[in-house]
Formats: sequence, C-alpha cells, structure tokens
Amino acid sequence: MKTLIQAILATLIMLSPCYAFVVPLKFAEKCERSDAIIRGVVLDIITVAGEVEDSSGGKESILEGAWTGPHSIAVIRVVSVIKDDENQVDSVIFVPCGYSYDESPCELTKSKDYILFLDSMSRNYFHPLGPFCMHRVKNELVGMSGFDWDGDFDSSNENRETVPLEEFVKRIKDDAARAKNDD
Repeated sequence: MKTLIQAILATLIMLSPCYAFVVPLKFAEKCERSDAIIRGVVLDIITVAGEVEDSSGGKESILEGAWTGPHSIAVIRVVSVIKDDENQVDSVIFVPCGYSYDESPCELTKSKDYILFLDSMSRNYFHPLGPFCMHRVKNELVGMSGFDWDGDFDSSNENRETVPLEEFVKRIKDDAARAKNDD
C-alpha cells in the first residue's frame, strides 16, 4: 500500500509541471492563426478598474479577486500592417493586457515598439494570440523571445536572439502566404 501511494505521488509530482507550462506556438503557426499581425507603438496603458463595488457596497480589488479579465487596455498606434485577414485594422487599435493567470499575454510597455500577432475581437479591438506573441522591436531588430524582454537586445546576454526587422517581416509574409496556399 505504501509503495502504491508513493508511486501515485511521484506520478503527480512529475505531471504537475506539465499543467503549469505553456508551450509557445511555432512561428509558422503564429503567422497562420493570427487574424492580424501589426507593428505598433504603445501610446498608453489604461487601467480598466482597480476596485469594483457591488450592489451591497462591498468592494473587491480586481487584482486580488476572482476577476480573470484584463487589468488594462493598451492603446496602440499602428505603424504598419503586415497581415490583416478581416480588414479590421485602423490607425489605432486596443489590446487587452495584464491578466492575473499564468497563461496570460505578457505586459506591454508604454512608448515601446512591438510586432503583435493578434486575434480579432471586433473592429479595432484585438487580443494577443498567445503568451509569446508580442515581439519587441528596437533599433530595427526584433526580439525573438515573443515578450517585452530587454535581454533580447543585451549584447552581454548569451541567450539573446534578435532578427533584423526586414527579415522578420519577410518570414511572416512567407509563412502567411504558404498557409494561404495550403488552404
């Protein structure tokens, strides 16, 4: 009996990291599944609400409560449209960010430049395709980590990986065209 319990516990311990880890999408899959891919600069981050008051007067902090929606919305000025399947991208779009669960999209930072792989929610309102779908752009280089990490551009970081912006955009267009031809 003791051996059986140990085996069950060992199995649970080995499997538990699998539930907490989110596997990033492959690049070609991100290109294919995105409704829109844009290069944009974050103009502002608007906090949705810090606290919610219910009808009985009780208050709950969104950041600590059961709320699983976005804590903020990024207002993004579109620099260029790389892909727009549904013709819904205008010059300014809105992207929710700052969730309270592990698989949430990464935070965006005001005044930084990104390539965003997006799902359309309605005209001018998009959601990041997944956790690693917001590639930072700096000095005409694109960080391959897929999130806002300065380490992508740090020359002393052995794990950094950047691609020239022009090459990155070409890869997106090639993969999107290949996916379209496969349909």
